[in-house]
Amino acid sequence: MIKLDNLIARAEHLFPTTLPKFCGLPIYGLDAEAAEADLIVEEVRLTVKNSTGQSIPAEVLPGEEVCADNVIRRTTTTEAIGYDNYYNQAYAEKNAKHVSIGVARLEAAAGKLITWRPDGISTSGTEYALVHEEVAA
Repeated sequence: MIKLDNLIARAEHLFPTTLPKFCGLPIYGLDAEAAEADLIVEEVRLTVKNSTGQSIPAEVLPGEEVCADNVIRRTTTTEAIGYDNYYNQAYAEKNAKHVSIGVARLEAAAGKLITWRPDGISTSGTEYALVHEEVAA
């Protein structure tokens, strides 16, 4: 599903148009009748489920976890890769290249994963960043 402002539409209801591009990106059209039908079906499904007295479990997204008290919260980077790995300089620099902060900003804009290293952490005492070539799943 894609959220467009207050409209939720399935990807299969979007189609490319012959309109010129906007800021270099293609403009897509939406099959409004199909999107409206999906919305009606979803509302009916929720109404029926609510009327049966069943509770609807919250969706746990990737990177989230359910705590002991049933609260859903995001896992931190430290928890995801492990405390020892997060603070292990050799692990952080594995398969990464050192770049300046300016280059890192450009790489981040291009969608690369960046580990920012603030002043004082590096052995030289200067700011730098790590660009990760590949992210393990």
